[in-house]
Amino acid sequence: MAGYYKAVLRALLQQQEIADGDEPTGAVAADEVPAAEDAGEHEAAPADANLEDVWNRLADMDVEGEAAGPGKPKGEHGLCNVYKRHENEPPIPVDDGTHYALRPPELAHISALEFKLCYGIKRLGVKKMAEWEAECAGPVKAGRPKLWYKFHCDHALYETHVCVRLAKWGAPALCGNLPSAIDDAGAGYYLALFKPWSVDAPLNGLEGLQPGASAAAHKAAEKAIREALEQKEARLNGTGDLAKRLQAAERLQGWGDRVSDALASLNGSLADAGSDAAQQIMPAGEALRTQWKAAAEPVGAAARPYAHTLQRYDEALDALRLPLPVKAVEALPEAEAAAAAAAGAGREDVGEPFSAGALAEISQSQYEQLRDEWLAAKAAAEAARVEFQSPPPFCVEQREVGRLVVEAARVRHQALQAGCSASEAHGRIGQAGGHAAVMMMGPGGVGKSAIIEHIIEAVQGEGLGKVVVTAYSGVAAALFGGPILMALINLNLQSKAVKTCCDFDPAQTEVLRKKWLVECGSEASELAVLVVDEISFCDDEIIGHLEWRLRHLTGNLDVFAGGVVLLFAGDNFQKKPPGGVPWYHELVGAATGKLKPEGAAAMANPRSTKGRGLRALRRFKLVELWRILRALSDPAFAESQMAARRLDVSDPFAQSGLLDRVRILSRQDCTSDESWRFAPVGVLSHVERDFGNAAQVSNFARAFDLPLIRWRLPLMPEARALLEELSDEDLDRLYAAEPALWGYFCEGAPLLIPESIRSTRKLVNGSPGLLYSLVYEGNTVPPEVLRAQRQGGHVVIDLDVAPVGVMARMSGALWHGVKLPDLSSLVETQVDGAVVIPLGRRTKVDEADVYSMVAAQLGLPSKLRVVSLNYQLAFFLTDFKLQGRTLPKLLISLGKRVQMPWMDAEALYVLLSRAMALEGLRFLECDASELRKAKSLRWSDELAVWRQGYGEDGIWSDERCKDAAQRRAVVTKQMAEAAKEARPHEQLRLAELQARCKKLNLNLKGTRAVLISRLNAVNVNAVDGVEPLPSKPGAPEPVKPLPSKPVPEPALELAPKPPPEPVQPPVQPLDAPARQKRSPPPPHSPTAGRARSASPDVPKSSGSASKR
Repeated sequence: MAGYYKAVLRALLQQQEIADGDEPTGAVAADEVPAAEDAGEHEAAPADANLEDVWNRLADMDVEGEAAGPGKPKGEHGLCNVYKRHENEPPIPVDDGTHYALRPPELAHISALEFKLCYGIKRLGVKKMAEWEAECAGPVKAGRPKLWYKFHCDHALYETHVCVRLAKWGAPALCGNLPSAIDDAGAGYYLALFKPWSVDAPLNGLEGLQPGASAAAHKAAEKAIREALEQKEARLNGTGDLAKRLQAAERLQGWGDRVSDALASLNGSLADAGSDAAQQIMPAGEALRTQWKAAAEPVGAAARPYAHTLQRYDEALDALRLPLPVKAVEALPEAEAAAAAAAGAGREDVGEPFSAGALAEISQSQYEQLRDEWLAAKAAAEAARVEFQSPPPFCVEQREVGRLVVEAARVRHQALQAGCSASEAHGRIGQAGGHAAVMMMGPGGVGKSAIIEHIIEAVQGEGLGKVVVTAYSGVAAALFGGPILMALINLNLQSKAVKTCCDFDPAQTEVLRKKWLVECGSEASELAVLVVDEISFCDDEIIGHLEWRLRHLTGNLDVFAGGVVLLFAGDNFQKKPPGGVPWYHELVGAATGKLKPEGAAAMANPRSTKGRGLRALRRFKLVELWRILRALSDPAFAESQMAARRLDVSDPFAQSGLLDRVRILSRQDCTSDESWRFAPVGVLSHVERDFGNAAQVSNFARAFDLPLIRWRLPLMPEARALLEELSDEDLDRLYAAEPALWGYFCEGAPLLIPESIRSTRKLVNGSPGLLYSLVYEGNTVPPEVLRAQRQGGHVVIDLDVAPVGVMARMSGALWHGVKLPDLSSLVETQVDGAVVIPLGRRTKVDEADVYSMVAAQLGLPSKLRVVSLNYQLAFFLTDFKLQGRTLPKLLISLGKRVQMPWMDAEALYVLLSRAMALEGLRFLECDASELRKAKSLRWSDELAVWRQGYGEDGIWSDERCKDAAQRRAVVTKQMAEAAKEARPHEQLRLAELQARCKKLNLNLKGTRAVLISRLNAVNVNAVDGVEPLPSKPGAPEPVKPLPSKPVPEPALELAPKPPPEPVQPPVQPLDAPARQKRSPPPPHSPTAGRARSASPDVPKSSGSASKR
């Protein structure tokens, strides 16, 4: 090795002579070397004694450890090999340094050491060389390519020899001790071995290769590297099990690759798979350009500076956070309000109450007649191409809810007007047969929002007081322009965690009332009805806080909820409280005595928030809505949703057949209806959302031929300190693998606001919009953006500095096919002709999920704190953001899940119930194992028992709940035993197989395989009447539409069937007492005629607040 290094150094010192065309001194003329035997294809014959002059010329190289030639001891001279060029010519010597200096240009990036270890010399001869050159010039042929390279044209072996890659690479053997010190020239010499150079790219002197290349500098560099490695080791130890982290990262990367491939396939051209054309994104067609008009007709505002100063921009941001001006309740005289309402409704009797016509009590048959008339009128209008704006008639249950709430508000108002106290007014509601606390439950799309809107109109139209609609989530609250519940009652994360209701002093009460005024724009004393939507998101402690604070807000400390009429709306079949326990679970636990010790103690404490919340929930009258009005055009789809809510079977989703009817999105779907290409995708986690949004916004920009602007999100100090330790190369690799560390902008792309600005302006967490433009630092548009605007077309622009804000279009356009709400009266637009508002940086620090292999290998934590703008791309949406929405189309991602959150019944139901028809649902991907898991999901026992805690009158009873819990325990045990008995033989252990053989009087001896074969021979997959499970799910039976007339409710069935001789006595159906009293409703529906208590066979769920 040392001889090779010396040869390289000599060639390096002589490269200027070679570059000038002189003969290199490292080679001798042919006539100076006698003939030698051909050494074969790889020539490396050592020189003989006649090459004495060659070694003399290399005497300054001080060779160590390599043969120097005849008569010369080791360690004195350099080394040359001799090579034979032509048959009639003597061989010539060429040193290794000359080989490297005149190496093939394809190996210009190879260092001298790498060249020596990995490459050799091969002789072809003139004839073979000509044949190879002709082969290279011709078309590519099948077979393994020859990795041969031609030397520089000045090389002596240019015509006959080639450089080849060695099959086995050498390994340098480092021998001896390191020198105690080395001067700068020596450091430069060794550096030359690792820095590529050639005759065409000389190093211009060794002294200039590495300034300061000395032993001291080397030691300092070694110390820095060692410290960096120690820090990395500490990070790796701090991030947990590295092996698990790498495994999770690999799985997530695999999921991301599958989703990216699926999106690219759906958005690609219709060329054959694998072709170059198939990798191109199809341009947006007419349907897409109509739906995404803002992207199809861009204004290019991102290439223009903000129209005003940045100070004005900040002022506009502050203005959005201000509450709306206080609005007094419109206190029209009741007679005038009734007359106005009657005139608007075309009624002659102006003396009857405002809501009497719309909420009049009717029978089921009368409702069906009204519904049929409405459908006929709608069909006629569509046939005549006339806009049809008439809302559908209220069903029986909607009218029941409306009458209860409006009548309670009316009685309360009349009592207060007569001089009664709040306590007396509250008592008169009960004396009149009404209820001051009503709970409206039902699936998504049953018309809960429609009846709430009518209640607002009726109560405020009659001058009965103010109606405030609030919700735990911003999406549900913004639908009515209402405040978020936590902000309305001045709760934050700290005060929410307080377990005891404390008295408020006058100053605290005043703060509470001012907060109420700011949030909803009216005094708390004017409140008549409080509506809490999406009640499934709330837990019992929040409800306890609400009831207690309402007393202080109204000043009526001795009256339940301050004497306010309460309406809770939602669906317990949908998402649970984030990180909490559903309130119905705790309500059942309190009734059955199965609360945790701290819960039992809370129930005994009158000041406990949990106890107060559970006692409040017992007061509510339950009314269930079951007609899915959202799917009136697809009654079979509505019936499948109701079947999936059954609580009396072990696999409601499988028995409903709904999952089997949802198809996987195909290229044909996107061809026939291209709006599928950018339809929203429902997912469960932020990682899925971030990866999918990054992939889809790129497809969106290419489809509409628009620039895609990206920037690296600014990091918080602790995250920035971690990344500063990385090299530039590692940093680039990290950002290339982590889409969540980037911000994206494409004009016209859909967005969601992740952080609430002001709920009364309908700018809350989950409000939809479209990207309009960017606001840059210093209000100066970057030159690359201007250049892209001039050139036009699609280009990806990476900004060096993150923008300070974004402008978003909030009205006057479609968002995934849904018309954006009109906010013109609620916000001040920044652009003429459109409602465009500024969105600045988020006030709360955001956390970016980093999941790639690169992040795991670098030892980075799974989350990095970043500074992001107040918007998220909305191509992929989590189930939390989807709840409460109605969409024409939705894609569901049911791919292989590799980490939490796992799919549960509530999340699956939310995803399946957002569309208006089955044709609007598709799977983006569908893993077979995940589909089997989804079909096996079932609802909790607590949910089934809670439904049975209400009687025929809709009133809760602890005794009824306790009795239902006992019967449910028996049913659950039977279902578990039946499911166990129905398992296929292949899934059973040896002891279980022997037990089955014993019941069938078969021979018990033999291996597991023998017993399986024996059981299969008699074609028995179950015993005692248990139905066998099919190996593959069969085609679902056609789902019957909702019946036009009530039919008897089916008896409680178990799936699979239980053994015929259970240990327990025969079990009566859970709803047997109720069924004896009420009129029979349609299948899978909880009520018929008047709104009744929930049937155990049909789940209820708080659906999205859809319009009637």
